[in-house]
Amino acid sequence: MEKRLTLICSYLILVCSIVVQAQVPIDLSQAKEFKSIWKRYVGGEAGEPKYIPNPCGNVGFDILSVGSSTGGFGCYTQPRMDTTRTVEGWGSVYLLFDYDGVPPLEYLNDNGRVERCTGIGYPFQKERIDTIWCWPGFLLAEFSDDIDADGYVDLVCDIGGAGHTASVIRGGPNVGKKCERVFHIPKVRGHNNINSTPAFWRSASGSLRLLQYEQDSNARSPWLVMYDVVITRENNNPVVSFIQTDSLYGNGIDETDIPIGACAGIADTLAKKDWLLVMRLLDDNQRTLVLERFDATEGKFTPTGEQVTGYEGNISLLGYSLGTDRPVISTSTGMFCYADNIRQPFARWKPQNTGLQPVAGKVAINDQTGDGKPDLIISGGGQNCTVALYTLDSTLTNLDENEILFTPISGRVLYDVLELTLKSPASISAQLITTEGRVFQALQTTQGSVGVNNFDLTQTLQSFAHGAYFIRVQVDDHQYTIPFIR
Repeated sequence: MEKRLTLICSYLILVCSIVVQAQVPIDLSQAKEFKSIWKRYVGGEAGEPKYIPNPCGNVGFDILSVGSSTGGFGCYTQPRMDTTRTVEGWGSVYLLFDYDGVPPLEYLNDNGRVERCTGIGYPFQKERIDTIWCWPGFLLAEFSDDIDADGYVDLVCDIGGAGHTASVIRGGPNVGKKCERVFHIPKVRGHNNINSTPAFWRSASGSLRLLQYEQDSNARSPWLVMYDVVITRENNNPVVSFIQTDSLYGNGIDETDIPIGACAGIADTLAKKDWLLVMRLLDDNQRTLVLERFDATEGKFTPTGEQVTGYEGNISLLGYSLGTDRPVISTSTGMFCYADNIRQPFARWKPQNTGLQPVAGKVAINDQTGDGKPDLIISGGGQNCTVALYTLDSTLTNLDENEILFTPISGRVLYDVLELTLKSPASISAQLITTEGRVFQALQTTQGSVGVNNFDLTQTLQSFAHGAYFIRVQVDDHQYTIPFIR
């Protein structure tokens, strides 16, 4: 008996040791700091930044759009951000889905307009073919996929809004027009009818999953419940059912206490894993707030042993958009970590004195520094909207606000004229590059002066058909690529 008690005590000591070790503070020793490259004051109430690559199929004309109550801001970002050209007709949020079942995909914007591109050519003409306005607020889509199992790309939006788990804008040629296209995934009726949706995502295995806040029978301790969402079809209409897979209890003290905070479900498609990140209180007395990571691959809250203190705020999902081989999450306090390692953030952004608090949103855009990795746009500032560009490129030093990045030129091709604006005199030459990669000399080496320089390329361009091209400009020792349509 004495030996058995010794074993039990040893086991308890081991368990206690594991728990204590699991609750560790955040480790910032590996975190690189984001550097400010560029900042622009927009004004008005801030909106989320949106990045539109290759609008209407035009390669090299990526667009950054940031809405605000004063009209917002938009510019082209290829190969570098160009604030000298106004972006027309793309001031709203534009997301791709399959309206008619015929390639290419159509765009839906946050005013409910469905627009079809009418061909390649600046300024990328679109025609309105429908209006779908059947959800409250702005279009905040989480992912595009075939949700209703009919073979066409849909949009999932308005997660947790208007008494629904989510709204689905259905794609395909056979689902009607306007509000006929929208179906709402209902909420699961939780315990005591307490139910709100903090996360809805497509898992790494391809199934739909849902997290829902609920409340136990004594109306005291909220809990988090996980469901598999199954969508089948009856008479060509989607039918939704829910399968509860697991639940996680919080340590609530009374009905006003919220022991479980921000949550996120992340599909790690390369590792074929689902990670759940949950901000929660672990102790009623000490009020210990931790960010905890679970392995939900099998539909369970399986502990990974990571319970990290020092995190707070909301959680944003950036996925693989920063060019990493592991999905990235960030918090509103500026921590960036891999979804499978919340102990050691790999990067941080300090929001103090940036003019971006509160943060409206973040988005990764094409590489602006030449290090081969996407860079980060952040918008915010509440009623005083500001847009800023940040990089992790260690070769750069921080630049003054409102400087147009770090390039000594801005340029464009207008008709058959190459227009370059130089900040200092420089030697200039240029090559024409086709979309197939063929290279032709367009401008022999010449000397450019400070200010606007115009170079006539008619002799080179007249033998080429109309379409998309690139001009590669050599300015002293630097190269810049300018996309254009002729």
